[in-house]
Amino acid sequence: SPLLPYQTKTIKFNHIYKNIISYGISENQYINISLIVFPLLPYKLEGEITALVWCPKEASDIHADWGFVVPEIDRVSYTYDFIKDEIGSDFITPFLENLGDKKVDRINYYDDTNTKAEMKEINREIFLSPWGILRVKDEFSIENLGEIDFYTISLKIPKYASNVNVFDDLGEILGVNIKNSGASDYQILTINLIQNRMMMKPNTTFNFEVEYNLPFENYVSLNWFQQSIQIDLLTTIYEYLGKKQTVTIIIDGCYNIDSITETPEAIQSSMGTTTLTYES
Repeated sequence: SPLLPYQTKTIKFNHIYKNIISYGISENQYINISLIVFPLLPYKLEGEITALVWCPKEASDIHADWGFVVPEIDRVSYTYDFIKDEIGSDFITPFLENLGDKKVDRINYYDDTNTKAEMKEINREIFLSPWGILRVKDEFSIENLGEIDFYTISLKIPKYASNVNVFDDLGEILGVNIKNSGASDYQILTINLIQNRMMMKPNTTFNFEVEYNLPFENYVSLNWFQQSIQIDLLTTIYEYLGKKQTVTIIIDGCYNIDSITETPEAIQSSMGTTTLTYES
């Protein structure tokens, strides 16, 4: 609905940034973050203007150029009231133009637990059988782009996933822990590589697979001889940057598809099996 004169409305935006974090090493790994403090909007900003940055709980010796650091809760806060006398204005001009060098701030801290990792490639296979089988198999290739070794990989899988197996070319990977995430739809799967593998050194890649079953009745409904399937293609989620992802849906016993909400890159049918391929 339109915003009426003198009416106030709360709007929330979710932003994802990249290339704002750099890593270095001295005696410990240090992390530098360079960020634009307040939202870039084509409007004048006035009133209470505050930004909060939450650092990882493992962070230590947190510093910021002009932000106020609260180390007890790993937070850096920015309040325009603290710098408005220096800026010489009670408001912020569009696109933060009057902030000068206060527009961008740098935060740095030490952290020997978290480092930069990326999923170089993800191949997901979702298999559905008319006999009530719904199986997901993920092939991951994760790369350590940070400055320190790390050995813990964390993923989120659906809450009702069962028969979970984690393995690579050498066989089963031990040290796998699954716990409730507190969210309604997911549980956290943590892989400890030092149980029967080894730490990932900087600039190394580790390939592994995760396989699990999902309850067929939660995703498939039947209407006489027609089946309807509703499933999120991102069955397994993670906090790493994923660069190349291919999702293949294999529907056994399917000769044709009547309708589909997301058009795949390819559809193939052979011997009573239909395969849909999505790429991102």
